[in-house]
Amino acid sequence: MSSQKKINDKRSAKPKTAVPHPPLQKKPKTSAPVTFCGWKRWTVPCVLFLIFAGFAFWLLVSKNSEYLYTAQEHSLWVGDTSFWNDKMMYAGGLAQWLGCFLTQFFYEPWWGVMCLIVLWAIIFALLMKTAHVATVWSIVALVPLFALLLSEVDMGYWIYYLKQPGYWFTQPVSILIALLFTWRFQVTNKVEAKVVLWQCVYIVVATVLLYPLIGAWALIAAAWMGIMSLDLKNREFWPTIVAVASIVVVPIIYYQFYTRMRIEDAWTVNFPIFQNDTVYSYWLSVPFILTAVWPLVLMLFRQRKEQECTVSKKGLGWWILGNAAVMCCLVWLTTTLHYDNYNYKAEMRIYRAIDESRFDDVLSEVRKAPGNITRQMVLAKNIALMHKGTCGNEIFRYPNTGEPPYVFDSLRVHLVQTCGTQLYYNYGKCNFACRWAIENSVEFGFDMNQLKILTRTSMMSGEFKAAQKYLNILHNTTFQRKWAEEWQAMLDNKHLYYQSVEYKNVHPMTLFNNTLDGDEGLCEMYLINYFSHVHKSTPKLQEQTLVFSLIQKDIQLFWPRFFRYASLHEQEQMPIHYQEAAYLYGHLEHEVDISGMPFDQERIVNRYASFDQITQKLLAQGMTAQQVGQATKDTFGDTFWWFYFFCRDIHSY
Repeated sequence: MSSQKKINDKRSAKPKTAVPHPPLQKKPKTSAPVTFCGWKRWTVPCVLFLIFAGFAFWLLVSKNSEYLYTAQEHSLWVGDTSFWNDKMMYAGGLAQWLGCFLTQFFYEPWWGVMCLIVLWAIIFALLMKTAHVATVWSIVALVPLFALLLSEVDMGYWIYYLKQPGYWFTQPVSILIALLFTWRFQVTNKVEAKVVLWQCVYIVVATVLLYPLIGAWALIAAAWMGIMSLDLKNREFWPTIVAVASIVVVPIIYYQFYTRMRIEDAWTVNFPIFQNDTVYSYWLSVPFILTAVWPLVLMLFRQRKEQECTVSKKGLGWWILGNAAVMCCLVWLTTTLHYDNYNYKAEMRIYRAIDESRFDDVLSEVRKAPGNITRQMVLAKNIALMHKGTCGNEIFRYPNTGEPPYVFDSLRVHLVQTCGTQLYYNYGKCNFACRWAIENSVEFGFDMNQLKILTRTSMMSGEFKAAQKYLNILHNTTFQRKWAEEWQAMLDNKHLYYQSVEYKNVHPMTLFNNTLDGDEGLCEMYLINYFSHVHKSTPKLQEQTLVFSLIQKDIQLFWPRFFRYASLHEQEQMPIHYQEAAYLYGHLEHEVDISGMPFDQERIVNRYASFDQITQKLLAQGMTAQQVGQATKDTFGDTFWWFYFFCRDIHSY
């Protein structure tokens, strides 16, 4: 009974209230990608960057390919440890080493431009992430890229006076590394001692590590991180104070280790400063100052949390219009401020054509110049005619005045820095070419162009061991290796060298006097004086003494050289310009009897009579000599007579 009762009691007892189990929590769904007006978040920045990249590619490749080729010629990268060690002896050495390595890709301009665009794309992405730039404001992150693009094409003749190796890539590489470290500097809203300590340590370590690698950009990165960590709301200033202290102290500490660095350069090393003994061009540093300051502005106004600003569908049209207006303004500023002088780029094309013995291309460039040409172009034209053997018939068919190069500041351009080594070499003054190649290399750094000149002058002078030394350096480059192999073959087999076109062009000019005396940095004036004292020599060199006497308009120098030329070319017809000079000088001064000389009746006698009659008539009407010269240039500008009387504005520099 008792057991049955217990069973009944259990059945009749109220069941205990069961503790409810907590509901199963569903796994949070993966958040949908942030969109902007139906587009993925990165669609707008990508579209904007592609527009910028297309414009940059057009500006650099289509408008500046010859400039980019010259840039790699005036840079040097060698794949050996000595070159690496040399670069690492300065703060910013890694960036400069990488800059030199990438600059050589301008050998094929579009290769180098693609490398630049890749670097700019990474910089753009890092800037967007670091400063938390919202999609709606993506256009503002393009401003530093336009500044960097402008810095590539705005320097003008400073390309010959730049002392920073691999400039064209050194700065983008430095900025990329600085932004990369800044991006990894995480900022939180928590004001905790360990967080603040971590920020301070990171700033110090980053500055110490980066300074030897990217120089002044490490200090700029410290400034970026100091601004990022600035928290006015919670009055937390320690990371910012540490950043300022790092900027001041780190260069002073490293100055003790870099024996080649001056203390006044410790805070600007690897930052582009365009300065020489006579001029400081501030404007060329503005793109880099803007690139350094712009991230600070974006970081001051960045959002602490990842929030996406949106634009209503009604305002989308205005947003697109505003972005288009900003993009057009940036494009206009870049195209307006970039150095787009025709003669400047023509000089580079002409220099390369002479280097490759394409003399017809040199003359073609001079013919199609839209206005007055520079003195460098005049001298290059004379070199081309000399090697073609047509000076006597064509030298006055081309412009012979030559204006100074256009510069936007007070930079003084000298031929010894732009083309002096090539000029001396082609006129047979190998010692002078070698001297200026070494002097320019000591002043501005060795580069591909100077090493090739040194190889040529050493070979021409028979200094084959020296030539081998320079070729060994060029063998360790990437794109000049082929040139080095060609010259190595000629060095190994001298017969190939003596049969080469270049040897046959230059060697006849070297047989008089190769004494190394002073030229005072005025190579054209020195050559004029040099040829004035040449008497007996090879026919090619002797003809140049006659040409230079015409350029000098010196009658006393002309006659002995004229008769010497006639004796060396008895079986040949006298070139037309030499006839013009003899006929004119015979009428101006009657010291030489020209009555028996066989002048061309139509092209000399009759044409000179017409020239004299027209000029005298215009002068009688009251016109000045300059006005007469302009009036008769189309008809008689291709004669020595016109050059003698009216070509007065000659600028040698």
